[in-house]
Amino acid sequence: GTVEVNDLYDYTLNISNDYRLNDSHTLGFGLQTIYNDISYEYTVNDTINAIDEENSGLQTSAYLQDTWRINDELTLTGGFRTTHFDLTNEIYFEPRLSASYQLTERLKLKAAWGHYYQFVNRIVREDVSQGSRDFWLLADNKNSPVSFSEQFIAGMSYEVDGWLIDFEAYNKSLDGIVEFSNRQSATSLDDLGNTDFFFEGTGVARGFEWLIQKTSGKYKGWISYTLGEVVHDIPGISETPFYALHDTRHEINIVNTYQVGRWNLGATWVYGTGKPYTAPYGEYQLTTIDGITNNYISVGGKNAFRLPDYHRLDLSANYKFKLGENGSGQIGLSLFNFYNRENTWFKEFRVEEELVIETEVYLIGITPSLNFS
Repeated sequence: GTVEVNDLYDYTLNISNDYRLNDSHTLGFGLQTIYNDISYEYTVNDTINAIDEENSGLQTSAYLQDTWRINDELTLTGGFRTTHFDLTNEIYFEPRLSASYQLTERLKLKAAWGHYYQFVNRIVREDVSQGSRDFWLLADNKNSPVSFSEQFIAGMSYEVDGWLIDFEAYNKSLDGIVEFSNRQSATSLDDLGNTDFFFEGTGVARGFEWLIQKTSGKYKGWISYTLGEVVHDIPGISETPFYALHDTRHEINIVNTYQVGRWNLGATWVYGTGKPYTAPYGEYQLTTIDGITNNYISVGGKNAFRLPDYHRLDLSANYKFKLGENGSGQIGLSLFNFYNRENTWFKEFRVEEELVIETEVYLIGITPSLNFS
């Protein structure tokens, strides 16, 4: 009973430059212009246009940074970016600062801080019965504000004999998060010109990432592990903060490649703990004064449930060969989701006679692909 059309066109022109002043200072500077044309239409039961948004906008940006090598151990990179966005007719200032310190010949410490604005926004459309969806709108400071993030990153890396061990911790504060929900009307945002059902809030993404990588030899690959959380706080949606739809507490990636002759063999295994979702738990009825009885669905806590864990194995084999005297080619076969894991995409719910019927909808299973270049 629903139809969604979301078109996003992006035209970008940029020029970037580096100018070496001396052995200690290298300047980076450039210009960028981005034109976006974005539309989204969400129709219910062929007649109700729940959302009908279309906007186009131009971003014009300039940046300047200086990489300052203070000595053999310490390097600082500082700079800023300014962007004018014509839909809001405002200028946004984004300072950046990063540093690296070579503590020993093999051990390096690093840190970074920055302000970031985003003018094309990912918005969650809550759908309890058929799984929530994302759509994209251009910021207009009405239904879709310009979003902002302040990011802190710190870590270290250790290299020895073709191996790299890397660790990073991060914290990103988020502002201008928007969710669309027709469970209730938005009232707190009316003074900003927002229409009903769009809710604005804040959030935070934090965690750490660990990587061990083999960088040389016939066999290469890496193992990475991420522990993190993404929490949103949208008062109009939930009285308490809740985990975002893309929150994954634990994530593991194991990547392997092996070069033998003209063959390149690959195997990748991906694992992630289940993502959150909102579920109904029953149905109730209310009878109005005029005697009309309406059915309503009782909904559990916002993103209070978790889908099953996700994992899959991908395999590939590629063969390189010569074409004539000066040409070359490659042919290969890949198998996505080799052991055909039924990974849950989302859950559908329907209520029959006050009972909630649950159905799992799965992502793609084993899929072979043949490539030639």
